[in-house]
Amino acid sequence: MSQAMKLAIGFGLGTMLLSQVKAITGRQNAAAIRLLGRLGFRQTANLANDEVAYSLT
Repeated sequence: MSQAMKLAIGFGLGTMLLSQVKAITGRQNAAAIRLLGRLGFRQTANLANDEVAYSLT
């Protein structure tokens, strides 16, 4: 999964020239939270329904 995420992030920030990439995951999804952290995402918000938002700029 991390290879796919790296490709998607590279495409978004490089090819599409996005200023940021956002991700939302459940607070209990420890594997996704670890992956986002390894990829450089930072938590930006606590959302309803026990979800958390992350952003990479």
